[in-house]
Amino acid sequence: TREFMVMAAWHLLEKDELRQRFLDGDDADKTAILREILRLEPMAGMIYRRTTAEVTGVTPEPIPADTRLSLSIRAANVDEAHVGACPFALDPDRAKRFKVNDSYLSFGAGEHLCPGRNVALSEARVAIYHLSVKLVTRGAGRSATAAVAYRAATCVPDERTATPEQAREEIE
Repeated sequence: TREFMVMAAWHLLEKDELRQRFLDGDDADKTAILREILRLEPMAGMIYRRTTAEVTGVTPEPIPADTRLSLSIRAANVDEAHVGACPFALDPDRAKRFKVNDSYLSFGAGEHLCPGRNVALSEARVAIYHLSVKLVTRGAGRSATAAVAYRAATCVPDERTATPEQAREEIE
């Protein structure tokens, strides 16, 4: 998860338009952006598996049972036959166009599907959000209400002044 957050931050902090779309988007849009980054930057570039039976139709010759295989997640995730045109472009709408969800191999597949994939995506969403907003703290001269609103990511009315403090103040 740590490496994924670093890669996601790198892409989002480098690309202003993508970062703004991430900040303005709903949870589904944020997740689509993160999944697309993960498709291009898988944390495990290679996985190793052993065949349990003879495999045919993948290579010109059958692959015998009990053969150890090296599978390139990176190559599979940019295979134009599976992900469409411009496979190296970061396109958050790609999964919607192909009506796929988690079909890329970054989180594994089948019995090897990562059980923590949703936790990793949620942690990354929160981390990137907090990297992309101004800190609202009492130490920065803001009210305690503003600091609470920021941490809760919601609007909290200030009972002293009867005006709501906005939780999210993006970096300009």
